[in-house]
Amino acid sequence: CFAADVVQWMSRDGRYQGALPLIPIMIGVFFLQGLAPVGSTAILVAERTSWQPAIQLLHVAGVIMANLVLTQRWGATGAAWALLLSSGLFSAMYLFAGHYAHPLNLEWGRLAALALGGALLTVGVAHTSHIGIKAAGELPRYHRKKADLVSRRAPEAPPASKSVAR
Repeated sequence: CFAADVVQWMSRDGRYQGALPLIPIMIGVFFLQGLAPVGSTAILVAERTSWQPAIQLLHVAGVIMANLVLTQRWGATGAAWALLLSSGLFSAMYLFAGHYAHPLNLEWGRLAALALGGALLTVGVAHTSHIGIKAAGELPRYHRKKADLVSRRAPEAPPASKSVAR
């Protein structure tokens, strides 16, 4: 598996092999954490920064509660899931507050497709390297083919100008 090779490369003595099941969860955390600045920027633009302490306090409460429940029962895996849930809560709060303060023009379908594609690719890379690597290799090739098709289109003729006889 590709993830196992990377973890083995990072630590030759095998200390981190137990962390392999956490990699897909942590990649989801990074995706969710990347969404929060979209909402916080909208809050800043709308000058509603007084909302941020409440969002931060709710986030901290969510982190503590999720860790108390999940880490005690499932250890490190529970801690990873707690981080994923609290990051989702944090991003959702910022996105909804940001959209309320200053309407966001987001392509929710594209974000959902990105999340689903990222989840499938992560699972593929983490569990079966040949599937994940092939899928990752196909994405740039797909975009190149699409760009080639767009560049092959015939350029549109400029509109004919009407000449006025003098």
